[in-house]
Amino acid sequence: MNRFNSFSRLLILFSLILFCCSITHSYTYIVIDPGHTPQNPGALTNKKNEFYYNQLLVNELIDRLIIEQIPFVISNAHDQELQLNDRVRLTSKNSIFLSIHHDSVQPKYCNLSKIPCRTNYEQAKGFSIFISKKNPFYNKSLSLAKKLAYSLKAKGLGSSKHHGEKIDHENRELLDPKGVYRYDDLVVLKKAKSPALLLEVGVITNPNDLKNIEKESFRKKIIDAIIDMLRGAINLKD
Repeated sequence: MNRFNSFSRLLILFSLILFCCSITHSYTYIVIDPGHTPQNPGALTNKKNEFYYNQLLVNELIDRLIIEQIPFVISNAHDQELQLNDRVRLTSKNSIFLSIHHDSVQPKYCNLSKIPCRTNYEQAKGFSIFISKKNPFYNKSLSLAKKLAYSLKAKGLGSSKHHGEKIDHENRELLDPKGVYRYDDLVVLKKAKSPALLLEVGVITNPNDLKNIEKESFRKKIIDAIIDMLRGAINLKD
């Protein structure tokens, strides 16, 4: 009887270990997606465009990933005119996909055809993180997005309220008050074969945000938060 009880306890313990491993899946690499291309540069400022700022942050992030020995691949290493579906071609169930962007605002707050387009609209400042419920790993995407948002907040960074406004082309569901939004039909998020996040680092059409984005110290906080998220998720080898 005692042997049976001991054996039963071992079976239960083994089952719990298997269950825990299945819900705490470790990932082996990250796919970094620098948003936009030279021909499609995204939002504009008085001097530079979104593509420039995406590249600036990604290049500094790559340097840090190498130092931290976190495996990575770049979705568009040669700045090609990729289709959106091609940006996720390197994803797998063992990867995390992170798309890097810099934000703008809806036209009611800024004449987007005018350069520079500037707005001091208080709702449109700070970072935003998007995930898609159409992604096959939605729950894992949400968990990672929350980790990133919490780390950004812990470093003193604020999140944008603009995407939750009940206006045309916004009205996104706020999944976490620290800055995580649901955006189901973003192609790179729903087509990725892995958990997928899109990070809007800040609003480059907001002069105050732009001043921060151009500071290396600010970008370091963003990168530190990304590394914080990855440390707990990527299966690093000693």
